[in-house]
Amino acid sequence: MFRWVGVVALLCCLVACKKKEVKEYPGVKTGFEEVHGNDIPADWLTFKGNGYTIRYPAAFKLDTTGYMKTDVIFYTKLSYNEDEFSDNINVMIQDLKDPQMNLDQFAKLSEDEIKMYVEEPEIIESKRVNSNGIEYHNIIYSEKNPNYYLIRDQHLMIRNQKAYVLTLTCEKPLFDQYKETGELVLSSFRFQ
Repeated sequence: MFRWVGVVALLCCLVACKKKEVKEYPGVKTGFEEVHGNDIPADWLTFKGNGYTIRYPAAFKLDTTGYMKTDVIFYTKLSYNEDEFSDNINVMIQDLKDPQMNLDQFAKLSEDEIKMYVEEPEIIESKRVNSNGIEYHNIIYSEKNPNYYLIRDQHLMIRNQKAYVLTLTCEKPLFDQYKETGELVLSSFRFQ
């Protein structure tokens, strides 16, 4: 049994704190600044991972230490007074124990684990997507994670008996503002 959701949920719980509203610092570049359409800005960088590439804003901080079994984490800068949560995007890769597991089964397993292991889960959207020649399952869900209310946007893929899970994690009040850029990062993922 895979424990993807538990790992991903723990990944983003950095420091518990209570906040009721989010006020951004003027002039702080988080990396989630507005993008225009589906064009990746010229100043974005390319990360070359284990069999894939992904594009990301230069303002993001990278962590390639394998923290919480991730291949890479792209962290934002803290963006408002008393901010202690770094919104992020991460890539996880895991060998599948069942070589016959397909994307439908993996998506169902992921949804079941969200419902089982996440505090106050709400699956907002769950659908199959085919974009740029890559088929993935997109799950967007919210959760309470100790004192944060988070929204996660996940792209689930299977290739060569490996599961790839790309996750955008934002505090709920920032999700609508960060989603467009986050989706552009997630959709820039390419297998090599």
